[in-house]
Amino acid sequence: MSRGLDARMESFFEWLEANARTVVAVGVGLLVVGGLIAAGFEWSASVELAAQTALDRVERDYYDGMGTPVAELYLTEPANRDQAQRARENALLGYQNVAVDYPGSVAADAAELRAAEAEIGLGRLDDASERLSVLAQRLDDDDQLRASALRLQGYAFEEQEKFAEAAAAYEAAAGVTSYPAREALWLAASENHLRVGEVERAIAALREVLGIAPAWAERQGLVERLTGLEAMLEPSGAS
Repeated sequence: MSRGLDARMESFFEWLEANARTVVAVGVGLLVVGGLIAAGFEWSASVELAAQTALDRVERDYYDGMGTPVAELYLTEPANRDQAQRARENALLGYQNVAVDYPGSVAADAAELRAAEAEIGLGRLDDASERLSVLAQRLDDDDQLRASALRLQGYAFEEQEKFAEAAAAYEAAAGVTSYPAREALWLAASENHLRVGEVERAIAALREVLGIAPAWAERQGLVERLTGLEAMLEPSGAS
């Protein structure tokens, strides 16, 4: 056995000696590839940082334009409607620039979502819905940002009184299992199903709420609502 091993080792070293240039080239090539991978990670991180910095700058300007302290969690609507209009227009342009300048970054996706929010505030509901649809299709199925995009699209549809489309958007958002408070999305879906007379779908959505957050559903009076809806489907005269 040792002779066989010695023979293989001797053969291997003979091959190394005969192919020294090839071995050196391969070794250098691996080092180069490793260096490129490391450089790629560094470049990606630097791009993401630059994108986030640009997005933060737009956010700060937006808050300033709306007259809201940056420390506040939500923007407040100023009494001056022209001020709000200008702030949203400027923010929309800024968000679009971030998305264009840093494609593929997380910050760019967040900028697209914020751009849609600004469009909704400006009353450009069709533009917002289209932007959100493209964003949702591009994101992974279980990405929380995808759920946020679909939730916002549902709201835009509601504002346009497209209730069936709103229900579908809310249900799609609720399908993102990593998204917190999915029960609220199912509830929104149920309410929109009812608006178009889809009682069975409204019931199914309410049952999803009960399955996810039974205590919350009870506090919201949804158990009684579900019972009432189920009674609507019972045959007339049923005991």
